[in-house]
Amino acid sequence: MKISFILPGRGRSGGIRVTVEMANILLNRGHDIRILTWNGSDGLMARLMKTAKSKITDVLYESTDWMNEYKGQDERFDRLQDVSFENGEVAIAVGSTHIPELLAIDEPIYKLHYCHGLPGDTSSQLYANLKYPIDCIAVSDSIAPTLEAESGRKVIDIVPNGIKADEYFLEERFPRDGVGLIFAGQYEKAPKETLEILSFLKEARPERPFYVFGKERRPEPLSSQQYWRFPTVTKARELYNRCKVWMVTSRNEGFSLPVLEAMVCGCVVVSSKHDNATGLISHEKNGFLVDFADKEAYLHYIDMIFNDPALAEQIVEESQKTVAQYRWDRAADKLEEVLTSWVHQQESGK
Repeated sequence: MKISFILPGRGRSGGIRVTVEMANILLNRGHDIRILTWNGSDGLMARLMKTAKSKITDVLYESTDWMNEYKGQDERFDRLQDVSFENGEVAIAVGSTHIPELLAIDEPIYKLHYCHGLPGDTSSQLYANLKYPIDCIAVSDSIAPTLEAESGRKVIDIVPNGIKADEYFLEERFPRDGVGLIFAGQYEKAPKETLEILSFLKEARPERPFYVFGKERRPEPLSSQQYWRFPTVTKARELYNRCKVWMVTSRNEGFSLPVLEAMVCGCVVVSSKHDNATGLISHEKNGFLVDFADKEAYLHYIDMIFNDPALAEQIVEESQKTVAQYRWDRAADKLEEVLTSWVHQQESGK
């Protein structure tokens, strides 16, 4: 198949990372794959400044853009209408940003939306774009009901992400003594509430190490010994392996791949009850679920895990079974199967 994935930008976001991984697998399987990335709405001068800033950041850190790992054709665009598409090409909007532009293209192509997560702000244009009449596949069962309610169309299938076993795994060479999380600045990731939780935990348990990473500048109240910006995969794996507990404090998520990364690295995950956490985590079986921004609940389960090694071991054993269900080769198999069936239905007019 000829497939184009349409991304709303470049960088270190989870949506870009998983798109690159899927695209590389399909490329290796012989498909004709390209990734189209939007330059953004900034003017020329602002774009030049952003590019210069990005290059400086690239000098300081090894990897600030997951697109650097893509092995195939990479095209940038200002307007999707200016991109050339081949007859019969499958064009997949990753996220809702470019749904209106994709639907406006006149060429005889197959148009699809691949939803990796719901916009946190229901009043935003990104949320409004979900109402456009376009077939959609979702990354998890948990976001499908909202997609169907907003669009009035049934989600055609679920295609989850996978975990790379050669990048994330148990390492026994580190002391497992800390609590970790990923800090991000987007509304969905609840940065304000996350920092409030961190401040509360640091005050309640000052002796406990914290291991936090992200793409943002180091936030207060974290020290330079507690925060890593743009870590390599190797460093991220180390940080996971230094943690007995991994927290997820988001307001909302799509698939939440870090849950699986933390699990496979031997952490007990304590997560807010966001969309996909309830799909990956069974409370008190392979992890713990707490109400959003409930500081006392996070402290309660963290203390429980540190004080009960047998319970922690039991949870980790169960979480390893969960991780085993999510592999990238299976995810790629599913996407190939879904696209083949869906294109056939479109061709036959069903």
